[in-house]
This record gives sequence, C-alpha cells and structure tokens, in this order.
Amino acid sequence: MRDSDERIDIEPTKEEDLLVMILDIASVFNEDLESWDYDDPLARKWLRRNFKKQTGISAEFFRDRLSLIGDIADSKGIDNFGRFREDFRILLDYYLYIQSVSKANCPDSQNVIQNPKKLDEWIIELRQIIAILGEETV
Repeated sequence: MRDSDERIDIEPTKEEDLLVMILDIASVFNEDLESWDYDDPLARKWLRRNFKKQTGISAEFFRDRLSLIGDIADSKGIDNFGRFREDFRILLDYYLYIQSVSKANCPDSQNVIQNPKKLDEWIIELRQIIAILGEETV
C-alpha cells in the first residue's frame, strides 16, 4: 500500500472517469441522506443509527466529507488523492453491510433498500474508485 500523501499517476481517461465516479458517489450519498428525512420514521432512525454504528461517524459528517472530496476533485483534479481512499472504503463497507442486511431480509431493514440493483451499482463504482486509487484488496 502506498503512503497516503503519495502522488497517484493515473492515465488521463482514468482520471476523468475517476472524477465522474467520485462526483457521482458524493451526489448519490447526498440524495440518499436527504431521502432518509422522508422515509418512515423507524427506517430513518434505523438508517442513521446503523450508519454511525457501522462507520463510527455521523451520516451528516460523512456527507460533508464527501462534499469536500468532490470539491477538491472538481477544482484540483486528483493529485495526491490517495489520502481519500479510506473514505471510499468506509462507504463501500457500509453499502456492503446494507446489502447483506437487505439480503438476509431482516425485519429492521424493510423499506431501507428501495432499489437493490442501484445499491449493487454503487458498490461496483466504489470498488472501481478504490482500485483506481491503488487499494490492493478490493
């Protein structure tokens, strides 16, 4: 694994793809978080509680972190971007957790995952981001 401050050399097309994926993931998470406010109160509470339990940080803090990452990626490109690898790993682990809970048909998870196919797509996209950033185990 590389030092987190090490510059990551990425081919121009990969850099463009990575930028699009990062902005997409930040947008998806923001929309997801906003939708929690409109969900059933029990589902909303379950989502927020479990996000913090699984990641160790609040969903709002993580949303702000993704927003910062998106702003940096949009304005400065992805030089020295390896330091954000762990943020994407955290979100990937959370979505994998939600996917497993959903597949296990846990009563608490009902109505949490409206579109499992979309969740699968986000997981794939996060794995691609992590792979491009140089994570050795995806």
